Amino acid sequence: MTKIPGCLIDANFARVLLTLARERDPTIPKEDLSFICPGCGHPVAPYKDHFQHLKEKPECPLTPK
Repeated sequence: MTKIPGCLIDANFARVLLTLARERDPTIPKEDLSFICPGCGHPVAPYKDHFQHLKEKPECPLTPK
């Protein structure tokens, strides 16, 4: 997966939000807890210190060429 630069929120903060949401309601489908890429509008997820598209999106303007 490709690293998305210039995120609007910190990936660590996003992981905390996901953890809290899953603890509060573990029946929420995983795909309903995704974040949206500001460049292309497709789902992304926090990964280590950045976000990655859930599926490769080479056409995204934020994907490094």
